[in-house]
Amino acid sequence: MSFTVYFYNYNGNARQIGKTLGSSLASTTIDRNFSDIDSVNPVLRIAYNATVEGCNMATMGGKTYFITSTAKAAGGQLIVSMHVDVLTTYATGILASPCVCERNSAQSDVYLPDAAAKNYSYHIVDEYTLKDGGYNQFTYNTELLILMTAG
Repeated sequence: MSFTVYFYNYNGNARQIGKTLGSSLASTTIDRNFSDIDSVNPVLRIAYNATVEGCNMATMGGKTYFITSTAKAAGGQLIVSMHVDVLTTYATGILASPCVCERNSAQSDVYLPDAAAKNYSYHIVDEYTLKDGGYNQFTYNTELLILMTAG
């Protein structure tokens, strides 16, 4: 079994749901099962391709990935390291999930996301359904914490 990797150069906002990658600039076929690779942080060794070296995103196995690095290897090969783009890969589920934006009024440290769950002293700021703008639409209050559950 094999799978194909498609490479793109995306110039838009990386923190956005609903990215349009456009046409792939290059592709390659990997002679392995997709289930045999790390689907969160895959590292692929492919035949060297200068176009791939300039790309910053890839798709394979129904998931979208950020290309975190490329490195030339011996034997005319290229090592491509990637990290899954969860906002694009799981966009359908994220956009269909209602979420509650909460701020813990008992703690001044907004970097403690579990404090509200431990002592239940919080209040609800508002309830939102995420739209295509992603998280960037909530810039008016830096103390917002978006909590979601996915089943």
